[in-house]
Amino acid sequence: MAFTVSDFHDLVELLEQHPQWRQELRRLVLTDELLDLPRIVRELGDRIAELVEAQKHTDKTIAELVEAQKRTEARLDRVDQQIAELVEAQKRAEARLDRVDQQIAELVEAQKRAEARLDRVDQQIAELVEAQKRAEARLDRVDQQ
Repeated sequence: MAFTVSDFHDLVELLEQHPQWRQELRRLVLTDELLDLPRIVRELGDRIAELVEAQKHTDKTIAELVEAQKRTEARLDRVDQQIAELVEAQKRAEARLDRVDQQIAELVEAQKRAEARLDRVDQQIAELVEAQKRAEARLDRVDQQ
């Protein structure tokens, strides 16, 4: 028995009149894999919706991380600037310390010269004291004569 175009049209008309038969016809005509496709597509749609939500969350997190990174970079730029300023201040402090060291060395030398002069003055005073004693002794001898 051949299935004709007319038979096909009759079948379509019957299925339109009895929609509940469509499911049975599908079950007979389609493989189990094909029958599972609507369920699989729904599950995939659900999973895609979940992935879209997860991606939105990931995008938000990445945007927050980008902003945090920008703030961190700005802070690092400020820290770098502060370090550069501290390096310059340290150089100035070292230069001042070098000048202070030089001044101290000059003061030490001046102190040594002053002490040497004082030693000479002490020596001269000692000599003058001796000369005074000799002069007084001579005067005493002159007075006694």
